[in-house]
Amino acid sequence: MLSLKTNNLTNPLGIAAGAPRLSWQLDGTRRGTTQTRYEIHVASTAAKTIRPDIWNSGAVQSDRSVDVPYGGPALTSYTAYNWTVRVWDDTGTASAWAPVATFETGALQSSDWRGDWIGADSQPGAEWTDYTVDADVTVTKEALGVFFCGRGGLGYMWQLNQVTDSRPLLRPHVRQPGGGYVVLAEIPLSVDLKQRHHLRIAAGGQTITTWIDGAQVDQRDRADHNAAGLVGFRTSGAEEGIVHNLTVTNSANQILVDTAFPAGDQTFPEGTVLRRVVLHQAGYSGGASP
Repeated sequence: MLSLKTNNLTNPLGIAAGAPRLSWQLDGTRRGTTQTRYEIHVASTAAKTIRPDIWNSGAVQSDRSVDVPYGGPALTSYTAYNWTVRVWDDTGTASAWAPVATFETGALQSSDWRGDWIGADSQPGAEWTDYTVDADVTVTKEALGVFFCGRGGLGYMWQLNQVTDSRPLLRPHVRQPGGGYVVLAEIPLSVDLKQRHHLRIAAGGQTITTWIDGAQVDQRDRADHNAAGLVGFRTSGAEEGIVHNLTVTNSANQILVDTAFPAGDQTFPEGTVLRRVVLHQAGYSGGASP
């Protein structure tokens, strides 16, 4: 016999619950050879298939050789099985046993599904307590906010705001436990935010200092959200902005984030990567971690 298969696969791994379907292909030299009987052995090792310790179908009178269901005892999850088959032709002559094939079960019961979450920690570590955010940004429509020291939905949001024909502003916000934002100040700026500028925000202890293109534009002390917290970006409604690159460095000079948003970048769970920049179109874009 040739091409022994389980569930139409050769030596498959992780097959699902249900009786495996066993198939084989006849290999005869005589024209018109047909199968009249078959016998299947399933064992825990290849050597034991001669005297199978799991299932022996016995000689079954049938010409079936495709999707023959396994008929032995219940299979065990995450276990490898070995099987072989021999057949009798229309003259009553038995073939040799086929080369041993295998199949391996996966999780067969719901209780077998076990695992641990693989991904970034949902809570920021101590390394995210004091850090500096550096980003090149462009406000393409109305406003773009930088969210930092964020945890549990709380944190600071420094908004760059430039509505058509209005004076550009830096509008620091704090997100309150109730979920709303409170504006802390409106600081006039002398730059066109619709052009690309370098923004730096340093949060250290209770002091938050902000620079645009190397010039300090704000410094204030806050004691409400100055513990460990992640970084993100925010737009709302019609607001749009481009974040060309992002670096986050903590007080120990450890780089926590460093990206120019290449194609396929997954630093943030929302936003659209366009031409190696990221355009955040709506909503809080989430936290980033190494």
